[in-house]
Amino acid sequence: MIENFNDMGLLAILQDIFDIYSQSLLFVDGEALVSAFDIIPARMMAVGTIRELYSLMTLEEIEQSDINALAAQSSIDKRVGQESTS
Repeated sequence: MIENFNDMGLLAILQDIFDIYSQSLLFVDGEALVSAFDIIPARMMAVGTIRELYSLMTLEEIEQSDINALAAQSSIDKRVGQESTS
């Protein structure tokens, strides 16, 4: 559990992601998410309608540098769902 988590903007994003996961539109290989704080974006994959929408919107054309900048700005992986390196 994360102590003193008070970034309401990030919390809103995590709740939206968790809601999409709860609707079986995101898949995490071999794991079940219990809360929004279990989210590890790099391990999630879009499935079903979300995957089709991703393709139709040609989101794969977004430059990796832009994705990295957004990820750094939101710092999702740094504050929640961190995987242990041990």
